[in-house]
Amino acid sequence: MSAMISQWSGEKGREQLIADCKVYGPLRTEIGLKTAAALEKWALAKDRYFLESGQLMGAWRDGTMIPHDDDFDLGIYIDKKTLDETFAGSLDAVCGAMCQRFIDAGLHARCTLSYVKKVEVFLPEHGKYWLRPGIDFHNVTVDVTVFVDHPTVPGHMGSSHTRCQQVCVAFEDMWPTAPIEYCGHSWLAPRNPEAFLKSMYGYLGLGAVFDPETNLYVPKAEFEAKQSGKKAAAIAGALIEAE
Repeated sequence: MSAMISQWSGEKGREQLIADCKVYGPLRTEIGLKTAAALEKWALAKDRYFLESGQLMGAWRDGTMIPHDDDFDLGIYIDKKTLDETFAGSLDAVCGAMCQRFIDAGLHARCTLSYVKKVEVFLPEHGKYWLRPGIDFHNVTVDVTVFVDHPTVPGHMGSSHTRCQQVCVAFEDMWPTAPIEYCGHSWLAPRNPEAFLKSMYGYLGLGAVFDPETNLYVPKAEFEAKQSGKKAAAIAGALIEAE
């Protein structure tokens, strides 16, 4: 597999992410277990939360941590009926209720409601850094991202993250969740992890390159061919204008 660097790692480069992961990785897994335990006790979340993003990728690959990961990722699915009847249609209210559950369980937590609907569960004693101007991020963090019914494809799930709008996973690939091994522990995961990962990341093989136009990874040769085609088209357009 290729090394997919997070598009949201902020001021930290690859080498710093790798160094940090060696120090903070086990702590992230530990708080991930506590976060999952709190979700398991919440009737609304039971059987609706799952390992996702970097942790799911590591579990699917070989059951171990991605060397440059920067957090711990869990997802929770809120169907439209629950959203409307329990939270008056507000994803912000979902995150607020979830955040309070974690705080009540003795964890540190805060809502992030701008570019994504999620709750960050964290250990403040291990410090933080700037993810982007005005947005800080703790070195030991569990992201619990809200997933919802896909807005245009019935029977599918989408993400609330503004940069993950390509996510479209069939419910039959999600439920019921199935156990998967990660860092020596069993976690709940989408029933078809590969389908979920392909929807989120695109190409999962060697030589993956991130295509900013689609927010998906593609084979390097495919990306280079696409760029060459765009360059050739631009040159042809310039020649036509010059005539």
